[in-house]
Amino acid sequence: MERLKLAISTLSLTLLLHGCSNPYALNINEVSYSKTQIPGSIKIPNPKEYPRAYLIEERKNELLFLVPELEACSKLTTITPIIVRDLEQIRAASVGLGLSFDPAKAFDYDANKEIADLKNDIATTKLEMTLQKLQREAEILKDTLAAKKDLTETINTDSISNSSLASVSSNAPAAADVAALLGKIDTLTAALKTNTLSAMSAHTDKVDPIELFNYKRACRDVVKSAINKAKLDTLHDYDGNALVRFQFQPTSLPPKKAYNDTVGIMRLEVKEPDFNNDQQLVGQIYANWLKYVNSTINDFSEMSKAGGNIRTNPKFYPLEKYYNVMYVQVPRPGGNGKISLGISEVDTKNNLYYRIALPKSIEPGLIELTGDFSNIIEGQLLDVIHHAESVDSLKMSSHTGSKQCDIKSLSNAYVTDNGNRKTLREAAFLAVKVKGINDAINLIAQEMALNKWASGAGSGLETAHATYSKLTKLAIEYLTILQNQNQDCSLGIEDSTIAPPPNFIQALAKESPHISVYEISPEKKIQAVSTAARASDALVLAASIAANMPGKGIGANLGSSFSQSAVGKADALEISPIVVGFAEPGRTEKDPQAFGWVLGPRAVLDGKNQELKFIQPLESYSLFVDLSVPGWWPEIKLKSFSAWAPDWQKNAEGKSMNLTSDKFYQGGDLVAKITNTYSDQAGLTDYLLRTNNQPVFKSPKIGSITPGKIHNCSSENKPLSLQIRGDNIWRASKIFIDGKEYDTTAISLLPDMQGVSATINIDDIPLANTGYKSYLQVDVSTPDGFDTYQLPLINSCEQRSAVVVSSVVPKQVTSCDSQVNVIAYGDNLTADSKVFFAGTEITPVKSLPRNKGLQFAINLSAIPKSALNPLLEFKVVNKYGEAPLTMEYYSKKVEEKCVASDAVAIFDIYPPVLNLCSDDAKITLIGQRFSDLVAASIASVKANDISVENDSTAVLTFKKIDTASIPKSATTAVLSLRTKTGVFSKTIPVNQCQ
Repeated sequence: MERLKLAISTLSLTLLLHGCSNPYALNINEVSYSKTQIPGSIKIPNPKEYPRAYLIEERKNELLFLVPELEACSKLTTITPIIVRDLEQIRAASVGLGLSFDPAKAFDYDANKEIADLKNDIATTKLEMTLQKLQREAEILKDTLAAKKDLTETINTDSISNSSLASVSSNAPAAADVAALLGKIDTLTAALKTNTLSAMSAHTDKVDPIELFNYKRACRDVVKSAINKAKLDTLHDYDGNALVRFQFQPTSLPPKKAYNDTVGIMRLEVKEPDFNNDQQLVGQIYANWLKYVNSTINDFSEMSKAGGNIRTNPKFYPLEKYYNVMYVQVPRPGGNGKISLGISEVDTKNNLYYRIALPKSIEPGLIELTGDFSNIIEGQLLDVIHHAESVDSLKMSSHTGSKQCDIKSLSNAYVTDNGNRKTLREAAFLAVKVKGINDAINLIAQEMALNKWASGAGSGLETAHATYSKLTKLAIEYLTILQNQNQDCSLGIEDSTIAPPPNFIQALAKESPHISVYEISPEKKIQAVSTAARASDALVLAASIAANMPGKGIGANLGSSFSQSAVGKADALEISPIVVGFAEPGRTEKDPQAFGWVLGPRAVLDGKNQELKFIQPLESYSLFVDLSVPGWWPEIKLKSFSAWAPDWQKNAEGKSMNLTSDKFYQGGDLVAKITNTYSDQAGLTDYLLRTNNQPVFKSPKIGSITPGKIHNCSSENKPLSLQIRGDNIWRASKIFIDGKEYDTTAISLLPDMQGVSATINIDDIPLANTGYKSYLQVDVSTPDGFDTYQLPLINSCEQRSAVVVSSVVPKQVTSCDSQVNVIAYGDNLTADSKVFFAGTEITPVKSLPRNKGLQFAINLSAIPKSALNPLLEFKVVNKYGEAPLTMEYYSKKVEEKCVASDAVAIFDIYPPVLNLCSDDAKITLIGQRFSDLVAASIASVKANDISVENDSTAVLTFKKIDTASIPKSATTAVLSLRTKTGVFSKTIPVNQCQ
C-alpha cells in the first residue's frame, strides 16, 4: 500500500508539471560579469613538458584513426532516425510510477550516446524486466481506480497537508490516462517480442538521394575538420621552431564571498630570452649546438670507396665563423699513417681525417695544427701551466671578495697576466668542454666497424680515446692548481661555461622569435548536463536526485518546488562553462604572445536555502597548451597573471582583461624547461644559415642506417627495424626499400628526433633474397623531398648455414710452450663442435656465448715433433659442416733460451662493456694462467668472489661497484688482477650510471 501511495504521489507530481506556469520556482543566480576586477588567488607551479616526439606520434596516431572514418562517411547508405517520442514519454512516466533511475550509472546525457543506450536497453533483458515491473504497477493503479477508492483519503493517510491535497487531487489521473499508459506499455512489449522496434529503427524505407548526399557531406566535414586539427601546418617548425606541450596544474583558492559568482582568469605571457645579457643561457645554447655540429660535420658517404675520405658537410662552410675546426688524422686500414692533428702533411693514402668543432674563443695560438697528437697537446698545455707558476703570475690574493668557485673567477683572482689568464682558462675548456668530441670519435669508430675496418683502425682510435682522457687529466691538474690557492672553495670541472663568440650572440638576437599557440586544452569544459538531453530526461534527473537524496535538504520531502524547477535548472546548468581556453596574439611585434584559461564557477545545490547557486570552489585543474617556439631554446620563461571578475569590456588599451599591471602579476617567472633534440639543433643551424643570407633546404638527408648492413636470410632479421638517421628524416611519410612501400603505420619517430625507425620484413622485398643484389636502395620521402641510400645486403643465406672460423688467439706458438689455451672466433661454433689435430680429437672443447667461439687447450709436448710444422692445421667439425683452423708454429733454436712466463694473459672479456650500475656484476675472463689468481679489483673495488674454472677461464663477481673514484665522463676503468707472482692491469670499457 505504501508503494502504491508513493507511485500515485509521484505520478500526480509528473502530471502537475504540465499545468505549471512557472517551471523556475527555484531560482538560480547568474554568473556576474560586472563586478570590479580584483587580483586573483590562482597559484600556478612550473609546468611539465611533454617530449616533441610524443606529440608528433600522438597526432600521427590520431590521423591513422581519422582517415578511415572519412571513408566510412562515404559508405553511408541510410539515415538513422531519432527515437520515437512515445518511448520518451513512457521512460519519463516510469519515474513517476516509482521505478529507480540513476542517470550517473545508466546515461551520461550526451545526445548520441543517449540514442545508442536507448536502442541497446530496448534489446536487453534488463529493460524487459523493467517493463514487466512497470506493467504490474500500472495494473495495481488500474485496480485501485476501478474499486473507486477515495484518492483524497488515501493521500491524507500519508499526512500530506490540505494545500498539497488540493493541488494533487485537482490533478489526479483519470482512468483514461492510465489506460492510455497501459496501451503504450503493451505496444512496447509487443515490439520487443516481434522486433517491430528494430525495424522502425532500421528505417528501411528508401532515402532521398539529396538528403543522403547532404548527410554524407556533413559527416565528411566533421571528420575533415578533425583531420585538419590533427595535422601540423608548414609554419609550426619554421626557422627552427618546434611544437612543445606543457601541462599546468594550477590551484584556485576561493575568492571572498562577494566574488563567488564571478569567473577567474589565469593568463601567461611568453618572455623572449635576453641573449645580450643572459650569458649562461647563450653559453648553453652554444654548447648544445657545437655538440650537434660535431655529430654532423663529417660526411662518411665516400669513406668506404677506394681512395675516398671523410668529407665536410657542405652546409657548415658558411658557419665556420662561429667555431674553430681542428683536423684529426687517423690511420687508414692497412696504411702506415699515425694519428695526428692538422692537415699540413695530408697523406690520403695512409690516413683518413675528420673534423672537430672547437669553441671560437680558444686562442688560435694555443694549439698548433701539426705534429703528433699526444705530444702537441700534452707538451703545450703543460708548458702553459708550468710557465704560469714559474714567472710568479700565479699567486695568492689576499681578498677574493665573494667566494665564487668557477674557473673564470679563480683564474682572474690568481693569474695576473692577462694572456696567461685566458690561455689557462681556455686550455681547460679544450680538455673538458669540447662538446661532441666523444660523439665524433664514436661515430668514426662505428663507420669503420661497419666497413670491417675495426682491426686496422683500432690502434688509432684507442690512441684518440687515450689522448682525450689525457686532456681531461691535464685539465683536472690545472683546476687543482687553482683550487689549492683557496682551500675554502669547492671547484669542479663542470663549473664553467663556454663563452660563445660575439657574432653568434648577435645572430641569435637578430630577429624576434616566431611564437604561436597551436592548441589549448580544454577549449571548453562545461557542467555535466548535456544540451542534447530533452525535457523528459531533465525530469528524470530531478526525480532521481530526489529519490537518491532522501535526507538532504530540499530532496528530503520530494517537494514539488524542487521538481517543478528541475527542467529549467537543467537548462541553466547546460550553459555554464567551467573552463574555457583562450589565445591572445600580440597586437604588434613587440607585444608578447599570451594564452590562458577562464575558470567559471560551479553550480551547486544549497540544501539550507533550497536553491541552486554558483560558487568558485577550492579546485585544482589539469590544463595543457601546445606552443610553437624556437626548439633550440633550453627553456621558456612565462609571466603569470590572475584575477577575479576580469573586465574585458572597459579596457580602452585593447589588452586582454587589462591584466598587465603589477597588482595582477603573480611574481616570479615560471620556468618551462625544453628538451632539445637533434632536429632542434638542425633548426638552429637553418636559422643561422638564413641570418647569413644562405639558402635553407628542408629536403631530407640520410646520414646513416643502423644496422649498417643486413642479411638476406629471413631467419636473420624477421621482422627487422631499421633506424634511419639524418637531417629532416623525422618528417618521413613514406619509405621505399627496393620499391616496397612502407607508410606511417610501419614508421615511428626515434625519441631524440634524429630520425625514424622502420619495421620491415626481408621476405616482402622483391629480389632481396635471390643472391643477385649487393645492396638495397632505401628511399625516404617527406613533404619537402626525398633522399636515397644504398644499404649493403649480405647474401649469406647459405653462408650462415656453415661453420666459419674467422680468427684464432694466439696466432703463434713456440717450442717453448708446453700447454696453450686457444680461442677460435667465428660463426656457428656450437657446443657440439669437435676439434681435431693430426686425426686426434682434442678435448674438452667449450663453446662461447651466441656460438661465436670455441675454447680449448693443446699440449704441444704431447704432439710428435714430426707433426709440428710451421703451420699447425686443425679442423672444426659440427652439424653445420667443417672448417679449417690454423696457427703458426716457431721452433726456437738451440742457442735461444726459453723464458718461462708467469704473467696472466687475457684474450677476451664478457660482457664486452661492464655496466657499473649493476648490483651483481659478473665478468668472465678468457685467457691463460688464471690458476694462481688471488685477488681482483675495478677502480679500487675488490671482487666479492673469484671462480677459476680452469687455467683459462675466471669469473669475477662484484656485488656493488663504488663509482666515486671513477670520473663521470670516463668510458673506461682499470681492472687489476693480483697473482702469486705479481699484478696485472688491463683497461676495460664501462657504462656509467645515468
